[in-house]
Amino acid sequence: MARTKTRLTDRTAPDARSKISAEAKKLIAEQRIGLFLALCKREGVAEPEREVKFAKPVRNWRFDLGWCDAKVALEIEGGAWSGGRHTRGAGFIEDMAKYNYATSLGWQVYRVTPAQLDTLATVHMIRAAIQKP
Repeated sequence: MARTKTRLTDRTAPDARSKISAEAKKLIAEQRIGLFLALCKREGVAEPEREVKFAKPVRNWRFDLGWCDAKVALEIEGGAWSGGRHTRGAGFIEDMAKYNYATSLGWQVYRVTPAQLDTLATVHMIRAAIQKP
């Protein structure tokens, strides 16, 4: 009997994703970030800093990835299909405050789902943002 691979993506039914342990989810996220960083290197995009603190001492907010010299940030928004923190009321409102504050400081904040992260489209979007005068 042939064995099939199951790929869990943002569009996978929430009940299937919930069976994955938190450790496995973290491993998958790290692999996606690793792929994104490899694509950045291949495409000549500078490597970002991770967990960039940008609002101290006002708040302890962080960006997932950031190119500080260009004030470009990339946020990875998980849970789009499962009612995750970024899509529920309080989390959504908190994210709005974070992004608005970042914008007021001159940051460009780009948002992607985990499935969009390790794509050339995202790398090219970031490259264009970094190259803006």
